[in-house]
Amino acid sequence: MPHPDLLPQQRAAIRHLLDLQHTGRLTRDDKKLVAQGLGCSVKTIERHMDNAAAHGGTYTPAPRRRLTLTPAILDAYGRWRGNMQAAYRDLLQTGHLAIPGQPGRHYSYDTLRRCILDSLDPGTRAGLIAGEDARRSKDLHPRRQRGKRNDAWEGDDKTCNIRVRLDNRAVTPHVTWWADHSTDAICGLAVTPHAPSRDAVLVSLHDAISRRPPHSPFGGAPRLIRIDGGKNFCSAPVQAAMNALGIDLHTLPPRQPQAKGLIEAINKALIHTHLKGLPGYTGPALKKAPRPAHRLEELVSFEHFTHLLHQWVKWWNFDHAIAALRRRTPAEAWEADDTPLREIPDDALYLFTLETEQRTYRLHSDGIHFKGGIYIPPASLNGHVGEHYVIRYRPHHLDRIELCHPRTNRYLGHALLSTATDPEAIERRKDIHRARRRQAASLKSQIKALEKSRVRYAALTEPGTPQRLDTQTPPAPLPDPDTFQPRRTPQLPSHSWSSGQDPAADAPQDDASAKPATPPSPPPRPRQASRKQRRLPPPTPSWSSTDRDGTDGASATP
Repeated sequence: MPHPDLLPQQRAAIRHLLDLQHTGRLTRDDKKLVAQGLGCSVKTIERHMDNAAAHGGTYTPAPRRRLTLTPAILDAYGRWRGNMQAAYRDLLQTGHLAIPGQPGRHYSYDTLRRCILDSLDPGTRAGLIAGEDARRSKDLHPRRQRGKRNDAWEGDDKTCNIRVRLDNRAVTPHVTWWADHSTDAICGLAVTPHAPSRDAVLVSLHDAISRRPPHSPFGGAPRLIRIDGGKNFCSAPVQAAMNALGIDLHTLPPRQPQAKGLIEAINKALIHTHLKGLPGYTGPALKKAPRPAHRLEELVSFEHFTHLLHQWVKWWNFDHAIAALRRRTPAEAWEADDTPLREIPDDALYLFTLETEQRTYRLHSDGIHFKGGIYIPPASLNGHVGEHYVIRYRPHHLDRIELCHPRTNRYLGHALLSTATDPEAIERRKDIHRARRRQAASLKSQIKALEKSRVRYAALTEPGTPQRLDTQTPPAPLPDPDTFQPRRTPQLPSHSWSSGQDPAADAPQDDASAKPATPPSPPPRPRQASRKQRRLPPPTPSWSSTDRDGTDGASATP
Protein backbone atom coordinates (compact mmCIF):
# COMPACT_ATOMS: atom_id res chain seq x y z
CA MET A 1 0.00 0.00 0.00
CA PRO A 2 1.53 3.37 -0.97
CA HIS A 3 2.39 5.84 1.74
CA PRO A 4 0.15 8.88 2.07
CA ASP A 5 1.37 12.21 0.79
CA LEU A 6 2.47 14.20 3.86
CA LEU A 7 3.64 17.29 1.99
CA PRO A 8 0.60 19.46 2.91
CA GLN A 9 0.91 18.53 6.59
CA GLN A 10 4.65 19.11 6.52
CA ARG A 11 4.24 22.57 5.01
CA ALA A 12 1.58 23.55 7.55
CA ALA A 13 3.65 22.29 10.52
CA ILE A 14 6.88 23.95 9.34
CA ARG A 15 5.06 27.24 8.74
CA HIS A 16 3.72 27.05 12.32
CA LEU A 17 7.23 26.49 13.70
CA LEU A 18 8.57 29.43 11.69
CA ASP A 19 5.85 31.67 13.10
CA LEU A 20 6.83 30.61 16.62
CA GLN A 21 10.48 31.24 15.79
CA HIS A 22 9.76 34.77 14.52
CA THR A 23 7.86 35.63 17.70
CA GLY A 24 10.57 34.10 19.96
CA ARG A 25 8.30 31.42 21.45
CA LEU A 26 9.81 28.39 19.70
CA THR A 27 11.08 25.64 22.04
CA ARG A 28 12.60 22.24 21.50
CA ASP A 29 9.44 20.62 22.78
CA ASP A 30 7.55 22.15 19.87
CA LYS A 31 10.02 20.59 17.44
CA LYS A 32 9.73 17.19 19.16
CA LEU A 33 5.95 17.34 18.97
CA VAL A 34 5.99 18.07 15.24
CA ALA A 35 8.67 15.39 14.65
CA GLN A 36 6.54 12.76 16.39
CA GLY A 37 3.50 13.71 14.32
CA LEU A 38 5.40 13.52 11.03
CA GLY A 39 7.40 10.40 11.97
CA CYS A 40 10.88 11.94 11.70
CA SER A 41 13.65 13.27 13.91
CA VAL A 42 14.21 16.76 15.31
CA LYS A 43 17.18 17.27 13.00
CA THR A 44 14.96 16.55 10.04
CA ILE A 45 12.49 19.16 11.27
CA GLU A 46 15.31 21.67 11.59
CA ARG A 47 16.44 20.95 8.03
CA HIS A 48 12.86 21.43 6.87
CA MET A 49 12.77 24.79 8.64
CA ASP A 50 15.98 25.90 6.93
CA ASN A 51 14.52 24.81 3.58
CA ALA A 52 11.32 26.77 4.22
CA ALA A 53 13.25 29.86 5.28
CA ALA A 54 15.18 29.73 2.00
CA HIS A 55 11.95 29.43 -0.05
CA GLY A 56 9.90 32.26 1.41
CA GLY A 57 8.41 30.33 4.33
CA THR A 58 7.15 27.33 2.29
CA TYR A 59 8.80 23.96 2.64
CA THR A 60 9.87 22.92 -0.86
CA PRO A 61 11.61 19.54 -1.06
CA ALA A 62 14.02 18.89 -3.89
CA PRO A 63 12.29 17.09 -6.77
CA ARG A 64 13.22 13.48 -7.32
CA ARG A 65 14.64 12.40 -10.63
CA ARG A 66 11.76 10.71 -12.42
CA LEU A 67 10.89 9.63 -15.91
CA THR A 68 8.39 12.07 -17.42
CA LEU A 69 6.00 11.38 -20.25
CA THR A 70 7.55 12.60 -23.50
CA PRO A 71 6.08 12.69 -27.02
CA ALA A 72 8.29 9.75 -27.95
CA ILE A 73 6.91 7.62 -25.09
CA LEU A 74 3.33 8.60 -25.93
CA ASP A 75 3.89 7.83 -29.60
CA ALA A 76 5.36 4.40 -28.85
CA TYR A 77 2.53 3.55 -26.44
CA GLY A 78 -0.12 4.55 -28.96
CA ARG A 79 1.63 2.91 -31.91
CA TRP A 80 1.78 -0.42 -30.07
CA ARG A 81 -1.87 -0.04 -28.91
CA GLY A 82 -1.09 -0.17 -25.20
CA ASN A 83 1.48 -2.99 -25.33
CA MET A 84 3.96 -1.67 -22.78
CA GLN A 85 6.49 -4.45 -23.33
CA ALA A 86 6.70 -3.70 -27.05
CA ALA A 87 6.81 0.03 -26.38
CA TYR A 88 9.62 -0.49 -23.87
CA ARG A 89 11.71 -2.46 -26.37
CA ASP A 90 11.11 0.16 -29.03
CA LEU A 91 12.09 3.04 -26.75
CA LEU A 92 15.12 1.13 -25.49
CA GLN A 93 16.43 0.64 -29.02
CA THR A 94 15.91 4.27 -29.99
CA GLY A 95 17.63 5.54 -26.82
CA HIS A 96 14.66 7.46 -25.37
CA LEU A 97 15.00 5.73 -21.99
CA ALA A 98 18.61 6.75 -21.31
CA ILE A 99 19.17 8.38 -17.93
CA PRO A 100 20.61 11.89 -18.36
CA GLY A 101 24.09 12.31 -16.95
CA GLN A 102 24.64 8.56 -16.53
CA PRO A 103 26.07 7.04 -19.71
CA GLY A 104 25.19 3.41 -20.28
CA ARG A 105 22.21 3.41 -17.92
CA HIS A 106 18.52 3.51 -18.79
CA TYR A 107 15.18 3.48 -17.02
CA SER A 108 13.62 0.12 -16.22
CA TYR A 109 10.33 -1.30 -17.49
CA ASP A 110 8.64 -0.72 -14.13
CA THR A 111 9.63 2.94 -14.28
CA LEU A 112 8.15 3.29 -17.76
CA ARG A 113 4.95 1.54 -16.71
CA ARG A 114 4.60 3.74 -13.62
CA CYS A 115 5.20 6.85 -15.73
CA ILE A 116 2.47 5.92 -18.21
CA LEU A 117 -0.06 4.96 -15.52
CA ASP A 118 0.58 8.16 -13.55
CA SER A 119 0.53 10.48 -16.57
CA LEU A 120 -2.41 9.08 -18.58
CA ASP A 121 -5.90 8.60 -17.19
CA PRO A 122 -7.76 5.33 -17.90
CA GLY A 123 -9.95 6.97 -20.51
CA THR A 124 -6.99 8.22 -22.54
CA ARG A 125 -5.27 4.84 -22.32
CA ALA A 126 -8.42 3.08 -23.47
CA GLY A 127 -8.77 5.53 -26.35
CA LEU A 128 -5.20 4.95 -27.50
CA ILE A 129 -5.82 1.19 -27.40
CA ALA A 130 -9.32 0.80 -28.87
CA GLY A 131 -10.43 4.20 -30.14
CA GLU A 132 -12.97 6.86 -29.24
CA ASP A 133 -15.74 4.43 -28.24
CA ALA A 134 -13.52 2.88 -25.58
CA ARG A 135 -12.56 6.31 -24.26
CA ARG A 136 -16.19 7.37 -24.09
CA SER A 137 -16.97 4.36 -21.89
CA LYS A 138 -14.83 5.93 -19.13
CA ASP A 139 -16.65 9.27 -19.17
CA LEU A 140 -18.86 10.52 -16.34
CA HIS A 141 -22.53 11.15 -17.08
CA PRO A 142 -24.27 12.89 -14.16
CA ARG A 143 -28.03 12.55 -14.13
CA ARG A 144 -30.16 15.55 -14.87
CA GLN A 145 -32.70 16.80 -12.41
CA ARG A 146 -36.20 15.77 -13.34
CA GLY A 147 -37.85 19.14 -12.79
CA LYS A 148 -41.54 19.65 -13.50
CA ARG A 149 -43.75 18.08 -16.14
CA ASN A 150 -43.29 19.47 -19.66
CA ASP A 151 -40.07 21.17 -18.67
CA ALA A 152 -38.16 19.00 -21.14
CA TRP A 153 -39.01 16.32 -23.67
CA GLU A 154 -36.79 13.87 -25.48
CA GLY A 155 -37.45 12.61 -29.00
CA ASP A 156 -35.91 9.84 -31.05
CA ASP A 157 -36.43 7.40 -33.93
CA LYS A 158 -36.37 3.70 -33.05
CA THR A 159 -35.81 1.02 -35.65
CA CYS A 160 -37.82 -1.93 -34.35
CA ASN A 161 -35.89 -5.20 -34.43
CA ILE A 162 -38.74 -7.10 -36.04
CA ARG A 163 -40.09 -7.93 -39.47
CA VAL A 164 -43.82 -7.44 -40.13
CA ARG A 165 -46.05 -8.21 -43.11
CA LEU A 166 -47.31 -5.40 -45.36
CA ASP A 167 -48.62 -5.81 -48.93
CA ASN A 168 -47.27 -9.36 -49.20
CA ARG A 169 -43.74 -8.36 -48.26
CA ALA A 170 -41.71 -8.11 -45.08
CA VAL A 171 -40.85 -4.63 -43.82
CA THR A 172 -39.11 -3.21 -40.75
CA PRO A 173 -41.26 -0.67 -38.87
CA HIS A 174 -39.88 2.50 -37.30
CA VAL A 175 -41.27 4.38 -34.32
CA THR A 176 -40.90 8.12 -33.73
CA TRP A 177 -41.95 9.12 -30.22
CA TRP A 178 -41.61 11.74 -27.51
CA ALA A 179 -41.23 11.23 -23.75
CA ASP A 180 -41.48 13.63 -20.82
CA HIS A 181 -38.25 13.73 -18.84
CA SER A 182 -39.95 14.48 -15.51
CA THR A 183 -42.52 11.66 -15.43
CA ASP A 184 -41.13 9.13 -17.99
CA ALA A 185 -44.45 9.27 -19.82
CA ILE A 186 -44.68 8.55 -23.56
CA CYS A 187 -46.71 11.53 -24.80
CA GLY A 188 -47.09 10.62 -28.48
CA LEU A 189 -45.79 8.44 -31.29
CA ALA A 190 -45.98 7.70 -35.01
CA VAL A 191 -45.22 4.40 -36.78
CA THR A 192 -43.94 4.09 -40.35
CA PRO A 193 -43.12 0.94 -42.37
CA HIS A 194 -39.92 2.57 -43.62
CA ALA A 195 -37.29 5.03 -42.43
CA PRO A 196 -39.09 8.05 -40.99
CA SER A 197 -38.86 11.51 -42.52
CA ARG A 198 -39.92 14.94 -41.36
CA ASP A 199 -43.62 14.13 -41.86
CA ALA A 200 -43.37 11.40 -39.21
CA VAL A 201 -41.72 13.87 -36.84
CA LEU A 202 -44.49 16.43 -37.36
CA VAL A 203 -47.29 13.88 -37.01
CA SER A 204 -45.83 12.42 -33.83
CA LEU A 205 -45.23 15.90 -32.40
CA HIS A 206 -48.83 16.84 -33.15
CA ASP A 207 -49.99 13.65 -31.43
CA ALA A 208 -47.79 14.37 -28.40
CA ILE A 209 -48.83 18.00 -27.89
CA SER A 210 -52.54 17.36 -28.37
CA ARG A 211 -54.29 16.13 -25.22
CA ARG A 212 -56.92 14.17 -27.05
CA PRO A 213 -57.20 10.36 -26.61
CA PRO A 214 -55.54 7.90 -26.68
CA HIS A 215 -52.62 9.63 -24.91
CA SER A 216 -54.55 11.92 -22.58
CA PRO A 217 -53.97 13.27 -19.96
CA PHE A 218 -50.42 13.69 -21.30
CA GLY A 219 -49.67 16.55 -23.65
CA GLY A 220 -49.27 20.29 -23.88
CA ALA A 221 -46.39 22.32 -25.32
CA PRO A 222 -43.07 21.61 -23.62
CA ARG A 223 -40.52 24.27 -22.86
CA LEU A 224 -37.53 22.32 -24.26
CA ILE A 225 -37.09 19.34 -26.57
CA ARG A 226 -33.84 17.40 -26.86
CA ILE A 227 -33.14 15.62 -30.13
CA ASP A 228 -30.15 14.18 -31.93
CA GLY A 229 -28.73 15.48 -35.18
CA GLY A 230 -30.98 13.42 -37.48
CA LYS A 231 -32.05 15.05 -40.75
CA ASN A 232 -35.72 14.46 -40.07
CA PHE A 233 -35.54 16.26 -36.73
CA CYS A 234 -33.38 19.11 -38.03
CA SER A 235 -35.45 19.81 -41.16
CA ALA A 236 -36.84 23.24 -41.88
CA PRO A 237 -40.53 22.41 -41.24
CA VAL A 238 -39.71 20.99 -37.83
CA GLN A 239 -37.59 23.99 -36.98
CA ALA A 240 -40.35 26.33 -38.10
CA ALA A 241 -42.96 24.44 -36.10
CA MET A 242 -40.84 24.62 -32.97
CA ASN A 243 -40.29 28.33 -33.44
CA ALA A 244 -43.99 28.99 -34.02
CA LEU A 245 -44.98 27.07 -30.90
CA GLY A 246 -42.31 28.68 -28.73
CA ILE A 247 -40.41 25.44 -28.10
CA ASP A 248 -36.64 25.46 -27.65
CA LEU A 249 -35.25 22.73 -29.88
CA HIS A 250 -31.93 21.61 -28.42
CA THR A 251 -29.80 19.57 -30.84
CA LEU A 252 -27.41 17.31 -28.96
CA PRO A 253 -23.84 16.58 -30.10
CA PRO A 254 -23.41 13.46 -32.24
CA ARG A 255 -22.51 10.09 -30.76
CA GLN A 256 -23.70 10.98 -27.27
CA PRO A 257 -26.77 8.85 -26.52
CA GLN A 258 -26.42 9.49 -22.80
CA ALA A 259 -27.49 13.10 -23.38
CA LYS A 260 -31.05 11.80 -23.90
CA GLY A 261 -30.90 8.80 -21.63
CA LEU A 262 -34.66 8.55 -20.98
CA ILE A 263 -35.70 7.91 -24.56
CA GLU A 264 -32.77 5.51 -25.01
CA ALA A 265 -33.95 3.56 -21.94
CA ILE A 266 -37.46 3.38 -23.41
CA ASN A 267 -35.99 2.03 -26.67
CA LYS A 268 -34.27 -0.77 -24.76
CA ALA A 269 -37.38 -1.49 -22.70
CA LEU A 270 -39.38 -1.88 -25.93
CA ILE A 271 -36.99 -4.58 -27.11
CA HIS A 272 -36.71 -6.54 -23.86
CA THR A 273 -40.34 -6.35 -22.74
CA HIS A 274 -42.24 -6.44 -26.04
CA LEU A 275 -40.41 -7.17 -29.30
CA LYS A 276 -38.57 -10.29 -28.14
CA GLY A 277 -41.84 -12.15 -27.68
CA LEU A 278 -43.17 -11.49 -31.20
CA PRO A 279 -42.52 -13.61 -34.30
CA GLY A 280 -40.07 -12.12 -36.72
CA TYR A 281 -37.75 -10.68 -34.07
CA THR A 282 -34.38 -9.84 -35.63
CA GLY A 283 -32.40 -8.89 -32.55
CA PRO A 284 -29.33 -10.73 -31.26
CA ALA A 285 -29.94 -14.39 -30.43
CA LEU A 286 -28.12 -16.93 -28.28
CA LYS A 287 -25.20 -18.73 -29.86
CA LYS A 288 -26.47 -22.21 -28.94
CA ALA A 289 -30.03 -21.48 -30.05
CA PRO A 290 -30.05 -19.71 -33.43
CA ARG A 291 -33.19 -17.81 -34.31
CA PRO A 292 -35.47 -19.74 -36.68
CA ALA A 293 -36.37 -18.07 -39.96
CA HIS A 294 -40.03 -17.06 -40.15
CA ARG A 295 -42.06 -17.38 -43.30
CA LEU A 296 -44.04 -14.43 -44.59
CA GLU A 297 -47.40 -15.81 -43.48
CA GLU A 298 -46.07 -16.33 -39.95
CA LEU A 299 -45.16 -12.66 -39.49
CA VAL A 300 -47.40 -10.20 -37.71
CA SER A 301 -49.29 -7.79 -39.94
CA PHE A 302 -48.44 -4.12 -39.80
CA GLU A 303 -51.91 -3.22 -38.50
CA HIS A 304 -51.71 -5.79 -35.71
CA PHE A 305 -48.20 -4.62 -34.82
CA THR A 306 -49.35 -1.01 -34.36
CA HIS A 307 -52.23 -2.24 -32.21
CA LEU A 308 -49.84 -4.22 -29.99
CA LEU A 309 -47.46 -1.25 -29.81
CA HIS A 310 -50.22 1.07 -28.56
CA GLN A 311 -51.18 -1.51 -25.96
CA TRP A 312 -47.57 -1.63 -24.78
CA VAL A 313 -47.42 2.19 -24.54
CA LYS A 314 -50.63 2.13 -22.48
CA TRP A 315 -49.08 -0.46 -20.16
CA TRP A 316 -45.93 1.70 -19.82
CA ASN A 317 -47.87 4.84 -18.94
CA PHE A 318 -50.57 3.45 -16.64
CA ASP A 319 -49.43 0.07 -15.24
CA HIS A 320 -45.62 0.08 -15.18
CA ALA A 321 -44.17 1.22 -11.83
CA ILE A 322 -40.73 2.83 -12.09
CA ALA A 323 -38.26 2.81 -9.19
CA ALA A 324 -36.91 6.27 -10.05
CA LEU A 325 -40.46 7.63 -9.61
CA ARG A 326 -40.69 6.15 -6.11
CA ARG A 327 -42.50 3.06 -7.39
CA ARG A 328 -45.15 5.09 -9.17
CA THR A 329 -46.44 4.84 -12.72
CA PRO A 330 -45.88 7.71 -15.17
CA ALA A 331 -49.61 8.54 -15.00
CA GLU A 332 -49.49 8.81 -11.21
CA ALA A 333 -46.40 11.02 -11.36
CA TRP A 334 -48.12 13.22 -13.97
CA GLU A 335 -51.25 13.67 -11.88
CA ALA A 336 -49.20 14.40 -8.74
CA ASP A 337 -47.55 17.36 -10.47
CA ASP A 338 -49.74 20.45 -10.43
CA THR A 339 -47.62 22.51 -12.87
CA PRO A 340 -49.97 24.32 -15.29
CA LEU A 341 -49.90 23.07 -18.88
CA ARG A 342 -49.66 25.26 -21.97
CA GLU A 343 -52.17 23.85 -24.41
CA ILE A 344 -52.08 24.66 -28.13
CA PRO A 345 -55.31 24.82 -30.18
CA ASP A 346 -55.72 22.08 -32.76
CA ASP A 347 -55.88 24.50 -35.66
CA ALA A 348 -52.52 25.99 -34.72
CA LEU A 349 -50.91 22.56 -34.61
CA TYR A 350 -51.43 22.12 -38.33
CA LEU A 351 -49.36 25.18 -39.24
CA PHE A 352 -46.19 23.21 -39.80
CA THR A 353 -45.51 24.04 -43.46
CA LEU A 354 -43.45 26.83 -44.95
CA GLU A 355 -43.55 28.60 -48.30
CA THR A 356 -40.75 27.57 -50.67
CA GLU A 357 -39.35 29.74 -53.44
CA GLN A 358 -39.00 28.04 -56.83
CA ARG A 359 -35.70 29.70 -57.68
CA THR A 360 -32.44 29.81 -55.78
CA TYR A 361 -30.82 32.95 -54.44
CA ARG A 362 -27.15 33.85 -54.53
CA LEU A 363 -25.22 34.67 -51.39
CA HIS A 364 -23.53 38.08 -51.73
CA SER A 365 -20.86 39.53 -49.52
CA ASP A 366 -23.46 41.60 -47.64
CA GLY A 367 -26.03 38.79 -47.40
CA ILE A 368 -28.95 37.39 -49.40
CA HIS A 369 -31.17 39.81 -51.31
CA PHE A 370 -34.78 38.64 -50.99
CA LYS A 371 -38.01 40.60 -51.57
CA GLY A 372 -36.39 44.01 -51.19
CA GLY A 373 -34.47 43.14 -48.02
CA ILE A 374 -30.96 41.98 -47.22
CA TYR A 375 -30.72 39.01 -44.89
CA ILE A 376 -27.66 38.10 -42.84
CA PRO A 377 -26.92 34.34 -43.13
CA PRO A 378 -25.65 32.25 -40.23
CA ALA A 379 -21.97 32.30 -39.39
CA SER A 380 -21.54 28.75 -40.71
CA LEU A 381 -21.93 30.10 -44.26
CA ASN A 382 -18.94 32.41 -43.94
CA GLY A 383 -16.68 31.71 -46.90
CA HIS A 384 -19.56 30.54 -49.16
CA VAL A 385 -20.07 33.81 -51.05
CA GLY A 386 -21.25 33.03 -54.57
CA GLU A 387 -23.18 29.86 -53.67
CA HIS A 388 -26.91 29.53 -54.31
CA TYR A 389 -29.48 28.42 -51.71
CA VAL A 390 -33.16 27.59 -51.48
CA ILE A 391 -35.25 29.97 -49.36
CA ARG A 392 -38.23 28.88 -47.29
CA TYR A 393 -40.26 31.43 -45.42
CA ARG A 394 -43.53 32.00 -43.70
CA PRO A 395 -45.89 34.25 -45.70
CA HIS A 396 -46.28 37.75 -44.29
CA HIS A 397 -43.46 37.06 -41.81
CA LEU A 398 -40.35 38.26 -43.59
CA ASP A 399 -38.34 39.10 -40.49
CA ARG A 400 -36.43 35.84 -41.02
CA ILE A 401 -36.02 33.30 -43.80
CA GLU A 402 -34.90 29.66 -43.74
CA LEU A 403 -31.97 28.51 -45.92
CA CYS A 404 -31.58 25.02 -47.39
CA HIS A 405 -29.04 23.41 -49.68
CA PRO A 406 -30.33 23.30 -53.28
CA ARG A 407 -29.07 19.80 -54.01
CA THR A 408 -29.39 17.86 -50.74
CA ASN A 409 -32.21 19.96 -49.24
CA ARG A 410 -30.23 20.06 -46.01
CA TYR A 411 -31.27 22.76 -43.55
CA LEU A 412 -28.50 25.31 -43.05
CA GLY A 413 -30.06 27.81 -40.64
CA HIS A 414 -32.06 31.01 -40.74
CA ALA A 415 -31.12 34.47 -41.98
CA LEU A 416 -32.10 37.72 -40.29
CA LEU A 417 -32.80 41.13 -41.72
CA SER A 418 -29.75 43.36 -41.79
CA THR A 419 -31.84 46.23 -40.40
CA ALA A 420 -32.81 44.26 -37.28
CA THR A 421 -31.50 45.60 -33.98
CA ASP A 422 -32.61 42.80 -31.65
CA PRO A 423 -30.00 40.92 -29.56
CA GLU A 424 -30.07 37.94 -31.89
CA ALA A 425 -29.10 40.06 -34.90
CA ILE A 426 -26.33 41.72 -32.91
CA GLU A 427 -25.03 38.33 -31.82
CA ARG A 428 -25.23 37.10 -35.43
CA ARG A 429 -22.89 39.85 -36.59
CA LYS A 430 -20.47 38.98 -33.79
CA ASP A 431 -20.59 35.31 -34.76
CA ILE A 432 -19.71 36.17 -38.36
CA HIS A 433 -16.73 38.25 -37.23
CA ARG A 434 -15.56 35.39 -35.00
CA ALA A 435 -16.03 32.88 -37.83
CA ARG A 436 -13.87 34.98 -40.17
CA ARG A 437 -11.05 35.17 -37.67
CA ARG A 438 -11.37 31.50 -36.79
CA GLN A 439 -11.27 30.35 -40.40
CA ALA A 440 -8.29 32.58 -41.16
CA ALA A 441 -6.37 31.18 -38.20
CA SER A 442 -7.34 27.62 -39.12
CA LEU A 443 -6.18 28.03 -42.71
CA LYS A 444 -2.88 29.53 -41.58
CA SER A 445 -2.21 26.61 -39.24
CA GLN A 446 -3.18 24.08 -41.92
CA ILE A 447 -0.83 25.62 -44.46
CA LYS A 448 1.98 25.62 -41.93
CA ALA A 449 1.29 21.99 -41.06
CA LEU A 450 1.27 21.00 -44.73
CA GLU A 451 4.63 22.66 -45.32
CA LYS A 452 6.11 20.76 -42.39
CA SER A 453 4.60 17.42 -43.34
CA ARG A 454 5.90 17.30 -46.89
CA VAL A 455 8.61 14.66 -46.97
CA ARG A 456 10.15 13.51 -50.24
CA TYR A 457 12.56 10.66 -50.91
CA ALA A 458 14.96 10.01 -53.73
CA ALA A 459 14.03 7.40 -56.34
CA LEU A 460 15.81 4.03 -56.06
CA THR A 461 16.92 1.74 -58.88
CA GLU A 462 18.28 -0.92 -56.55
CA PRO A 463 17.15 -2.30 -53.19
CA GLY A 464 18.13 0.03 -50.39
CA THR A 465 17.01 2.67 -47.96
CA PRO A 466 15.56 5.80 -49.60
CA GLN A 467 17.18 9.10 -48.81
CA ARG A 468 15.10 12.05 -47.72
CA LEU A 469 15.32 14.94 -50.11
CA ASP A 470 14.24 17.60 -47.67
CA THR A 471 17.34 17.20 -45.48
CA GLN A 472 20.22 19.56 -46.05
CA THR A 473 23.50 17.87 -47.11
CA PRO A 474 26.73 19.30 -45.64
CA PRO A 475 28.76 21.46 -48.05
CA ALA A 476 31.72 19.90 -49.86
CA PRO A 477 35.09 20.53 -48.09
CA LEU A 478 37.56 22.94 -49.66
CA PRO A 479 40.82 21.52 -51.13
CA ASP A 480 43.97 21.52 -49.05
CA PRO A 481 46.05 24.69 -49.68
CA ASP A 482 49.23 22.59 -49.93
CA THR A 483 47.87 20.44 -52.76
CA PHE A 484 46.12 23.28 -54.59
CA GLN A 485 47.14 23.33 -58.28
CA PRO A 486 47.04 26.56 -60.35
CA ARG A 487 44.75 26.80 -63.28
CA ARG A 488 46.21 25.45 -66.52
CA THR A 489 47.69 28.16 -68.75
CA PRO A 490 46.40 28.52 -72.31
CA GLN A 491 48.29 26.63 -75.03
CA LEU A 492 50.33 28.99 -77.24
CA PRO A 493 52.01 28.45 -80.62
CA SER A 494 54.93 26.05 -80.50
CA HIS A 495 57.60 28.57 -81.54
CA SER A 496 56.81 30.91 -78.67
CA TRP A 497 57.49 28.44 -75.90
CA SER A 498 59.46 25.54 -77.38
CA SER A 499 62.67 27.54 -77.97
CA GLY A 500 62.37 29.55 -74.80
CA GLN A 501 63.30 32.81 -76.63
CA ASP A 502 61.43 35.92 -77.56
CA PRO A 503 60.28 35.84 -81.22
CA ALA A 504 61.03 39.54 -81.53
CA ALA A 505 64.69 38.89 -80.83
CA ASP A 506 65.03 36.70 -83.98
CA ALA A 507 63.36 39.27 -86.23
CA PRO A 508 65.81 40.98 -88.75
CA GLN A 509 66.78 44.56 -88.07
CA ASP A 510 66.78 45.52 -91.78
CA ASP A 511 64.13 44.51 -94.18
CA ALA A 512 66.62 44.53 -97.09
CA SER A 513 69.01 42.12 -95.49
CA ALA A 514 66.23 39.84 -94.48
CA LYS A 515 66.52 36.47 -96.11
CA PRO A 516 63.79 34.02 -96.42
CA ALA A 517 64.41 31.20 -94.13
CA THR A 518 62.61 28.01 -93.82
CA PRO A 519 60.83 27.69 -90.54
CA PRO A 520 62.51 25.26 -88.24
CA SER A 521 60.76 21.98 -87.83
CA PRO A 522 59.11 21.62 -84.44
CA PRO A 523 60.86 19.36 -82.03
CA PRO A 524 59.42 15.95 -81.50
CA ARG A 525 56.51 16.09 -79.08
CA PRO A 526 57.40 14.36 -75.90
CA ARG A 527 55.25 11.52 -74.60
CA GLN A 528 52.28 12.89 -72.76
CA ALA A 529 52.49 12.27 -69.06
CA SER A 530 49.61 11.30 -66.88
CA ARG A 531 47.28 13.99 -65.50
CA LYS A 532 48.71 13.71 -62.01
CA GLN A 533 52.39 13.79 -63.13
CA ARG A 534 52.04 16.39 -65.86
CA ARG A 535 53.52 19.82 -65.02
CA LEU A 536 53.01 23.06 -66.80
CA PRO A 537 56.03 24.70 -68.52
CA PRO A 538 57.44 27.87 -67.05
CA PRO A 539 56.04 31.08 -68.51
CA THR A 540 57.97 32.71 -71.37
CA PRO A 541 58.37 36.44 -72.03
CA SER A 542 56.35 36.14 -75.23
CA TRP A 543 53.07 35.45 -73.50
CA SER A 544 53.86 36.89 -70.08
CA SER A 545 54.33 40.37 -71.51
CA THR A 546 51.20 40.06 -73.57
CA ASP A 547 49.05 38.97 -70.68
CA ARG A 548 50.44 41.37 -68.13
CA ASP A 549 51.09 44.53 -70.18
CA GLY A 550 48.52 44.06 -72.89
CA THR A 551 51.26 44.71 -75.64
CA ASP A 552 52.35 42.68 -78.61
CA GLY A 553 55.66 40.78 -78.56
CA ALA A 554 57.05 42.70 -81.55
CA SER A 555 56.52 46.04 -79.91
CA ALA A 556 58.47 44.89 -76.87
CA THR A 557 61.76 44.85 -78.78
CA PRO A 558 63.94 47.97 -78.66
